[in-house]
Amino acid sequence: PKGETYQKASADMKQLTAVERKNEQSENLTPEEIRFLYEIDDKIIGFGYGKDPRIKEIKETRNIKEDLAFALNCREDQISQTKEEALSGDIVYHCGNLYLYLYSSDFTSAEELTTLPEIVAGNLNLSGLTPPEGLDLSKMTIGGSLNLNGLTSAKGLDLSKMTIGRDLYLGGLTSPEGLDLSNTTIGGNLNLEGLTFAKGLDLSNTTIGGSLFLSGLTPPEGLDLSKTTIRGSLRLSGLATAQRDKLREQYPNLNITSY
Repeated sequence: PKGETYQKASADMKQLTAVERKNEQSENLTPEEIRFLYEIDDKIIGFGYGKDPRIKEIKETRNIKEDLAFALNCREDQISQTKEEALSGDIVYHCGNLYLYLYSSDFTSAEELTTLPEIVAGNLNLSGLTPPEGLDLSKMTIGGSLNLNGLTSAKGLDLSKMTIGRDLYLGGLTSPEGLDLSNTTIGGNLNLEGLTFAKGLDLSNTTIGGSLFLSGLTPPEGLDLSKTTIRGSLRLSGLATAQRDKLREQYPNLNITSY
């Protein structure tokens, strides 16, 4: 894994240098180069601890909406930079984070959230949302984290086929009934620590780049991870040692922990 990370960092730095040179010489960037610069498909990795400062410096010299409209084959008015623009309808891409609050001027019910952008570059925070009926987030792409911690019921919530760059927070759910996470890609952690049982939880063909938190789970019955990829650990602090050992036998490739 370290070798793969080094190779990606090396390739990313070479491409960033090429983009920087073209930008300095006022040459047109290709759609692929723009997607790379704005990290639409993947994060740019460097050799330092922070982001390479050239990314920000290059963006500051460019017309963001013009760039993204060209790369995504859409109109400039389908690129949003403010919350008001993001909720105006027919938005393909939102730049940055999007924090929306229930019972505020943003929205009062999930039915009003039918105009979310197809892609949110940063975090999408809907932590105050309580009734998910009518909320369709399926097939959305979120570059950062998705916060749905306020939900206590997943009935009517479709999160299938989503791409989430970082973490998915669903810690308020006590039941998996109605929750569809199949064919979803999560780059970071999946927090389901509020679930007390697993029957009905659909994680088939789901990829979790970080850890899966199921610390509230007491009976493991119904937990099916045979078609789930977890690159981090499976956190099961609520289970007895014997129950965790049984799951280790069932899933020898998973790192199952008690914390």
